Amino acid sequence: MKNLTLLLVFAALSHILMAQDNIYSPARFGRAATPADEDKIIELMDNYSMGWMSENARMVASTFTENGTFSNSDPMIKYGRENIEEYLDTYFKENTIRAQTSGGRISYRYIEDNVVVYHSFTRGTPASSETEKAFPETHSTFVLHKTDKEGWKIVHHVRMEIIN
Repeated sequence: MKNLTLLLVFAALSHILMAQDNIYSPARFGRAATPADEDKIIELMDNYSMGWMSENARMVASTFTENGTFSNSDPMIKYGRENIEEYLDTYFKENTIRAQTSGGRISYRYIEDNVVVYHSFTRGTPASSETEKAFPETHSTFVLHKTDKEGWKIVHHVRMEIIN
């Protein structure tokens, strides 16, 4: 039942985020090799978001390449899909993930046919004991790579919180 509820919440949020593409129309620098590439990139990033919102470390880690890197406010960079999953599993247990109420895709920068820099942001709902300013806006910059074996995956992700 919890998974069904999370799936329904994610479906609604995906619809909101896609609708916000009209509000936060992402800038595109360069062009995707094929229209299907941009669709696959959006699918990859939606899977990442769904894993994050459902606090599913395995799902988030599966969006990375085998040797991907993740950098958060913690100064230690996490190397490799397995280490990223272990870190996020602990992170999700120790931190409260608040509902993401808005966000958007900021830009796609196509470097080559198989390399994209993707920038997005999210905002969340503060816990009842916090003020609206207590919840930061989170910006993420991703480097995505397409391989014949795995398709589009995250090679590097840096997550930055901007305190209000």
